[in-house]
Amino acid sequence: RAESYTERTPLGFNHPLAGQPAVVRSGGSFDVFVRDQNADVIRLSRSDKGEWEAQNLTAADSAGIEFRLAVDPVATIGGDGRIGVFGRTNVGDVVRYGRSLRGGWAGANLTVRKRTGADYRIAGTPAVVVGPGRRTWLLARNREGHLIQYLHRPLVGWKAEDLTRSQAFKGRYAMASDPAVLRGPGDALHVFALNDKGELLHYFWRRRSGWAAENLTERQRAAASMRLVGRPALLHAPGEVQAVLGRNANGELIHYRRSPSTSWTAENVTNSAAPMLTPDSTEEGADAQGNGARASDVRLTGDPAAAMAPDGSLHVLGRNEQGSIVHYARNGSDWHVEDLTSERPVIDEGLRVGGDPTMAFAPGPRQHVFARNSRDLLFYHWSPVPSWAAENLTMERAKIGARYGVGSDPVLVPDADALPHVFAVDLDGRLVHYYALP
Repeated sequence: RAESYTERTPLGFNHPLAGQPAVVRSGGSFDVFVRDQNADVIRLSRSDKGEWEAQNLTAADSAGIEFRLAVDPVATIGGDGRIGVFGRTNVGDVVRYGRSLRGGWAGANLTVRKRTGADYRIAGTPAVVVGPGRRTWLLARNREGHLIQYLHRPLVGWKAEDLTRSQAFKGRYAMASDPAVLRGPGDALHVFALNDKGELLHYFWRRRSGWAAENLTERQRAAASMRLVGRPALLHAPGEVQAVLGRNANGELIHYRRSPSTSWTAENVTNSAAPMLTPDSTEEGADAQGNGARASDVRLTGDPAAAMAPDGSLHVLGRNEQGSIVHYARNGSDWHVEDLTSERPVIDEGLRVGGDPTMAFAPGPRQHVFARNSRDLLFYHWSPVPSWAAENLTMERAKIGARYGVGSDPVLVPDADALPHVFAVDLDGRLVHYYALP
């Protein structure tokens, strides 16, 4: 099914939405935060009964135009169970929206507080993570590429720090991309970003030793081919404490991984992955060993998405220059690759994508992948039987149709039963919600 929040009377009809929504789930309800075309932060809330309400958080009495965001918001549920919404203004101040003790929403500029100030302004989009001890970290880069930390601790409040400067990391670890954050194992916190050469930087925090930093690319043989572009995907993998998956300038999939025995290593997956040959894939050009031939390019144009299957296999998906969805899979130590759009006869060539995919594993072993073309939501899905299939959800489902087209990359948030809920903004600035029935 699909629905859109079309009753915008509380907001007025001059408030079309823009950009990428941020979504958090609490029980059966969803809170969606997205900017409108005035850069105000709009909250759209869907109850567990399917009822919608809307609120302009920036126009509330406790906020104002100084709390308008220059980037899409980031939302999380803090250690106290309350939702926090973060972003930056056009001058780089960090803004947080949150519920007050009385239940209403209020905005706060964390940068203008005492002992903070202009030295802690940020660039780009921040990353937010809830850590041990009910701590909340906001991590971002400033214009000099320093890693800026805003840390909230119960009974202490917010404190800002320039980690690159205070830890004497200096220009050696200057960031040229927005940081991505991975928590754990244990109390550890890991921050990854690229420098101006595309080398992978790793800042990490442990409770006992504090912050440290390293350049992971410099360690590798043929380091130039291990340089990345875009935004990598992060995850924990069995037997590997961390995994970082990104693409280099040639579109080849690069896999950085850390294991207890080898520390950090890297591999060019595209150069080593064997083509898949499955019962429903094309066998044209199969070699003497029975390996399927690559029917088209498996190099990536967009940023990858990665997830672990229930059986422990690692799956990475991205789009290539032709708009096909490329699927890399690793089971054990062996990688395989296929072009799902071109190499699977059951998938129509018209199901090419125009944005980066998002994915999650559903109840059981099923895999759900969503992406958009120029206006429709496309759904690729896998189950043991009949393997991979795909459809245009917008145009092929009788109860959906063109009025539920999408104009932004989809945001996927599974519900408590692992059923998918997908949110996007359409070309007219309305929030669109696709959801699977039980």
